[in-house]
Amino acid sequence: AAELMRKYAGGEVAQGLVDAYPAPPETPVIDLDPREVERLLGVRLPVAQIQGILEALRFGVLETDRGTLQVTVPTHRRDVRLPADLVEEVGRIYGYDNLPSTLMAEELPPQRRNLAHELEQRTRDILVACGLQEIITYSMTNLAAVAKLTPGGPAPDPADYVFLANPLSQERNAMRRSLQEAMLATVGDTLRAAGRALLFEVAHVYLRRPGQTLPDEPRRLAIALAGPRGPRAWGCETTEALDFFDLKGVVETLLERLGIQDALYEPLQHATFQPGRAARITAGERELGLMGEVHPAVREAFDLPAVRVALAELDLEAIIAMARLMKEMEPISRYPAVSQDLAVVVSQDVPASRVLEIIRQAGGGLLRQATLFDVYRGVPIPPGQVSLAYALTYQAPDRTLTDEEVNKVRARIVRTLEHQVGAVLRT
Repeated sequence: AAELMRKYAGGEVAQGLVDAYPAPPETPVIDLDPREVERLLGVRLPVAQIQGILEALRFGVLETDRGTLQVTVPTHRRDVRLPADLVEEVGRIYGYDNLPSTLMAEELPPQRRNLAHELEQRTRDILVACGLQEIITYSMTNLAAVAKLTPGGPAPDPADYVFLANPLSQERNAMRRSLQEAMLATVGDTLRAAGRALLFEVAHVYLRRPGQTLPDEPRRLAIALAGPRGPRAWGCETTEALDFFDLKGVVETLLERLGIQDALYEPLQHATFQPGRAARITAGERELGLMGEVHPAVREAFDLPAVRVALAELDLEAIIAMARLMKEMEPISRYPAVSQDLAVVVSQDVPASRVLEIIRQAGGGLLRQATLFDVYRGVPIPPGQVSLAYALTYQAPDRTLTDEEVNKVRARIVRTLEHQVGAVLRT
């Protein structure tokens, strides 16, 4: 190189060597106690063996009067700065496979349950067991996407949203307040790719708090069903579409397995859902969420195929607060049960859940189960009324019920229904 510079660049070759090294690094010297090697590796090694391993790796080793080793680190080992680094080198050469296997001697710290996290994971497990798949969508949205949920309605109020100071794009410039718009967009992609969508998402929403810089971040659960009820398979092809009642079954299964009893499904008018196919879900004094079949105008706004799309958004914080994993077991009666059907005609404005509640209250302790199995409108039922049929099961824990006892309970149920909701027994 010097000759080329002399020949072609007019340089002059100087004699001798010049070393320009103004700030050479310090050469670390580390004190290593052989007892530290035993403490970290769990095996006692002779001092001579430790010294031999380090010297073979080009470390300078000097044994002191205190029985420790003074180790000088070579310049090419900039990664060694602590006694533990030296112990690692000794263990690597000695062989990790030669180290003895021992149980941990320390006592485990007390385990504290994170019940909220456990119930969130339990919710995921239940929905997966129902055949759903979990999705993860962006936490950011824009007001134009939110407006698709209520076509023809008032535009979303920007004051309700938390906006990003430096968004990556205008399509994601605000923190979402609902999971619905992202869920419907994903349903559209899934239907176009697979023809069937059974999806759920557990995620945070961001609700602005008056006078506060940071928003509230509660968890929500979104569920969406669309497409044929069964997967494509030879011999069991089905054209029946998933609908409101499939979604209601998923929600009922979730609440039941989380120990939430007596959830009510009340009719709801909402711009996102079709009239007559939407419900508000409550339990006790708390509202758990909304569900229904998506309105055709909303489907069109999200460019969804012309198929039914059942959508629910639930307040996961409320569900977790009400969940009860401990179940109370009752002894199984050894005596036979008596089954009867009861059909009554009521005004179509009376919810079936209200009729069921009255039946259970009037039936008392002998009524073990009541299930709605038929809803009928038409001749000979008068217009504006509906026939509701319930399967009733009577059973006593200590005796076989007589016909007289069963008939007395049945008569009390009929009288109570007549008095409270104007029901007429259908014969």
